[in-house]
Formats: sequence, structure tokens, C-alpha cells
Amino acid sequence: KIIFKVVSIVIEEKQIPRGCFDIRQFHQEIWVPVWDSCVQILKKFSEESILISDMCLYFNNSLSSEDITRELILLKSGCSVYSRTNKFSTPCFKSCVDKIHHYFQFQLCSEAAECICELKEALLIKKKYERIHNLRNISVAFENKQLSQVDAKISGVATKLSKLSNLDVILAFIDKISFVNWIRENLKDLNEVKTFVDISLTTCGGNPVDIDRITCLSSVCTNFAPLIFRLKHNTSYDELIARCREVIENVEKNKGLTKLLRQVGDSISFWEDLKRSHGSVEETTLMQLHNIMSYGVFHLEVRESLTLSEIVSLRIERGE
Repeated sequence: KIIFKVVSIVIEEKQIPRGCFDIRQFHQEIWVPVWDSCVQILKKFSEESILISDMCLYFNNSLSSEDITRELILLKSGCSVYSRTNKFSTPCFKSCVDKIHHYFQFQLCSEAAECICELKEALLIKKKYERIHNLRNISVAFENKQLSQVDAKISGVATKLSKLSNLDVILAFIDKISFVNWIRENLKDLNEVKTFVDISLTTCGGNPVDIDRITCLSSVCTNFAPLIFRLKHNTSYDELIARCREVIENVEKNKGLTKLLRQVGDSISFWEDLKRSHGSVEETTLMQLHNIMSYGVFHLEVRESLTLSEIVSLRIERGE
């Protein structure tokens, strides 16, 4: 494949017309330039000095490491004169092939990297993810770099990105970031979401459409909670990827969640009006009830006195 590509490039560069050649003309105009080019290419691969843009002329991300190794061995065999005058053994291919494989792995993950960077910016995460930024536009980042400059450390970043199986879920979340931010500003955790939903269900007047919408809010917040409530401004790259995977797994168990997110996310004014209609007394009372039911410990003590306050005591083990 490499040799055929070199022949094609030589013919194109020299603008050799199609037709019959005598042996001398073929040798001078095609064979010698192709031979010289192949020797130089083999040397650049062996030294890992070949430019990424040039490497991409010969290989693409559809090839396995075994395919790439086979092509380089064929090139080495074709340049047998070069191999006799230079120490270039087959094991030297490993580092070269690994870096080619890493580069194409990065390239495949560039879309996921772009998505994660958008999510990071949307959630106002301040921590820098330098390696993932290099993956956002991998072709530009490595355009004028040599193969030796491919950083294997980025491979770990790319490997984690490759495990994000459904980017549409994250893109849908980013698309409704205004709604997400409203939730984060007004409801600090799932307990407050539950309180909000319970009060809303009792004050919405029995309207079936509103009841359905409010119920959907509870489902959306519960399943997207890892991204809504469990991230901070200094969240690390690993943690962000882990939270994304949790959300994707939740959505894969319930395919309709992304649609629900879009539906509830289009109704910010509805949620704002609903929130304003809630009285502080109702919210406080229901929140206290939730804390009692979740964290309350009742102590019963048998006494002669029949006063309830002396028989029963309540302690909140973990107040919110």
C-alpha cells in the first residue's frame, strides 16, 4: 500500500503522461524516484521523524496495529539495500506502530473530547483539562508535528473518552443547560427536588398536563443527578467522565429520558411560576417531614407519666 501510494505521488508530482515507456525511461523517471522516496520514508518511520500529515497519506484509522506492522515490514523488504546498510530490525516497529495507533485513537475521540469540553464550560468547571483540549481538534494540533511527539499519556484520556457510548445524551444535557442551571440554583439536591415536586402536585389544581410535567421533572432530576448535583467547580476529568457514564447508563435503561429532559427543559417559565407560588411555610414543613422520615430516630420510653413529650423523643441523626 505504501509503495503503491509512493508510485502514485511520483507520477502526479512529475506529471508523467500515461503510455508506454522503454526500460531506461521507466528506470529514470519512475523506478529511481520511487526507490529513493521509499528509502526516505522507511528511515523517517524508523526514526519516528515522519510528519503526522505525511503519515496520514499512507495509513488511516481503519487499519489495525497488525495491518500497519505488515505494511512497514513489506516496505522494509522492498528496501532491502537500505536494511543491509542500516540496523533496522522488526522489533523497532513497535514504538512506531504504537504511536500511529495512539494518534488514530485520538482522532476517533476528538468528537467526544469536543463534547466533554463543551460540558465542562457549560457547568462552569474551572479545573483545566489540558490533554483533553489537545484532542478537540487533533488534526490541527498534530498537523506539523512528528510522530515522535505523539504523547502516549493522552492515550489514557482517549481510552476513557472511547467508553462514552452515547454522546447524544450529553449533547441533549448541554442543550438544556439553562434549565439545568435553574435547577442547580433553586434546588440544591434530590431532597429539595422531592419537596418541590410534592408541593407542586398538591398546588397544581389537578391539571393532568401539569401533573404529568411535574412527575417528569422528578424522573429527569433523579436520572441526571450525577451531572446536576454531584459536580463542583474543581471537578477532575476522571470524575466528570465517571458522572457522564452514570447518566448514559441511566438513559440506556430508560430510552425516553432524553425526550423527557427536552420536554421539562423547555418550560423554565412554568417552573419559575410554580416555585414563586410555593409558600415558605409549606416548603419548610415538608422539608422537615422529609428529614424526619429519612434521618429521624424516635426513642420510646415507658414512664408513669402519660405526657407524649416525655414518652417519645425525636433526634435527627443527619440534619439537612
